[in-house]
Amino acid sequence: MNKFILPAALLAAASLGFAKISIPQAQNAPSVRIEDGKVVIESGANLKDIVTVIAHELKRPVAFDRNEDARLQSETLTITEPVRVPAASAGELLESILYQHHFILLPPVADGMPSNLVDLRGPNRIEIRERAKMVDVGKIGEYANRYIMIATLVPVEYQNAREISASLRPFYPDNQLETVTNIGNASALLVIGFGPTVNAVAQLIKTVDSADAPKESSDSIGVRLDALDKRMEAIQKRLDALAPAESKSAAK
Repeated sequence: MNKFILPAALLAAASLGFAKISIPQAQNAPSVRIEDGKVVIESGANLKDIVTVIAHELKRPVAFDRNEDARLQSETLTITEPVRVPAASAGELLESILYQHHFILLPPVADGMPSNLVDLRGPNRIEIRERAKMVDVGKIGEYANRYIMIATLVPVEYQNAREISASLRPFYPDNQLETVTNIGNASALLVIGFGPTVNAVAQLIKTVDSADAPKESSDSIGVRLDALDKRMEAIQKRLDALAPAESKSAAK
């Protein structure tokens, strides 16, 4: 008669009336995933995984070069709780996260082509501005939370477009990306920048350009721009919660 020795765990189970033994699963959910129709991003997720999962879910292919590939994998999010957004809104979330890490998605150059992911601090500044999406001023509000490069023409009916342009210019960052310019002698201002900036500036111009308002000097318009500054700071603080501080190695 052959003899064998039962494992200790099975012997223990037998003594308890063959109680069920649970074997823990050594499986961890991905830090970026689609769950119940939502995009879930957990702390520690790297940018490449975020781009890959959201781009696949939205069927929006993204192209980037080898240098950006390594950087996307090395930069991660540090957040207190997982972020959960409906998959349909994941595009705006992706744009915001990329902006915080100094990236931007450029629209496809033609139908069927991928969007291009480029470094905001890289050498492609001219291309970024050239590929800004032209948006009708009446639809600017739809881009208030979109961190993509857009452009719009804001008509000026009562005030001097040149003076408004000169007053707004000092409040723009010196990055050669976001600008406001009067168009020759036309009564209109060309505003180029990221969605939240263009939306805020367009609203400000409409407020300043009032039939009841006296012709304003650069100084008086500047007072109004202080409020714009505070609004932009509030937007920045909301986005800071989604991205970690720059790594020490990157700072060096």
